[in-house]
Amino acid sequence: MLIVSNLIHHYEKHESQTIKNKELTKKKLILAVSIRASNGWYQSFTQDIEDNTTYGMLEMPVLGIGGNIGGKTLKMSLPQKAKNAKVVELADCGHFVLEEKPEEVLDLMVDFLGNGLCTQPAYGENL
Repeated sequence: MLIVSNLIHHYEKHESQTIKNKELTKKKLILAVSIRASNGWYQSFTQDIEDNTTYGMLEMPVLGIGGNIGGKTLKMSLPQKAKNAKVVELADCGHFVLEEKPEEVLDLMVDFLGNGLCTQPAYGENL
């Protein structure tokens, strides 16, 4: 009986360690994939800048909403790419404007979409 008990204990200990190893391997793999994806985005950034020089001006109305940092960048860059750009910088707001100022963002979007700037019919609407 002692031998069986020892075998069960050894198996349980080994199985527990195997599960821990599997979880660690899974976490490492997820991290590696995430890092690879992030690095891929940064590696393509210079190509994105080059490609951006070949694009024409946007003809449609464009709303840019940013916080204290992003708003300044949008104010400088968006009018160079969109003829009919409206840029709003939200005070006391960082990078996550939707999380930090949801009501203000919603009001801006409803106003932008509902004030006649966007003249495209709603999906399914007859022309």
